[in-house]
Amino acid sequence: MYSGQGPIDEVRCRYVSIRRSAAARRKPILGDFLLKTIAERLREVIRVGDFAARLGGDEFIVIQAGICEKAQADVFARRLSSALMVPIKFGENEIGATVSVGISLAPSDGTDPERLLKSADLALYKSKADGRNCIRLFDAMQARTELERTLRDARPP
Repeated sequence: MYSGQGPIDEVRCRYVSIRRSAAARRKPILGDFLLKTIAERLREVIRVGDFAARLGGDEFIVIQAGICEKAQADVFARRLSSALMVPIKFGENEIGATVSVGISLAPSDGTDPERLLKSADLALYKSKADGRNCIRLFDAMQARTELERTLRDARPP
């Protein structure tokens, strides 16, 4: 997925999950319109050279190079979330969505594309667990603790 433009240690990966309103889930035409509008908004927010794609369902990914600090990644994620949360008008309907964002940073969260994606996915899972409309940076210790808890809870008595 990484195009090789720029060193891997400057890559930032974001998973973005959109939760559609009940109306958009009930009416496929509304859901399709919402996803198309979100894709347009993503194109408006990302920089030239950034990469954005729909992964399936309601999940998107944004890959950026040249971001050197967590603060820069956070500022972009907040701008992205704000753009995606604006309600969308479709005829008589107003479609709302919640936005959850998970961020991974290279090289601290991974030095290859697969690890960065997995780290961003874990951060996204945390964002959703914290109540949606959240932005979370990957935290290796927190991810390990949650994995241990999940494994412990899954063991038979």
